[in-house]
Amino acid sequence: MEEWHWNGTTNGFIEVVQWAFTFRQLSKDRPAGWMDISSNPQMMEQKADEYGMTFDALASEMLRIAQDYKNNKN
Repeated sequence: MEEWHWNGTTNGFIEVVQWAFTFRQLSKDRPAGWMDISSNPQMMEQKADEYGMTFDALASEMLRIAQDYKNNKN
């Protein structure tokens, strides 16, 4: 099987990561209406901002984690 590659935009990739981590945090915190929040893009963006999950923060974390993975892979 061929290796997987993202076929979207850079911002689109970070949006997916942002949604996933925001959903993960919501599922841990479970505020009132958290499932409704998770299906509303505007509310998810607001929650991501509240959690500090900005595009810049996520990009920095992805770089840090990717480098750590590569360094410890073997």
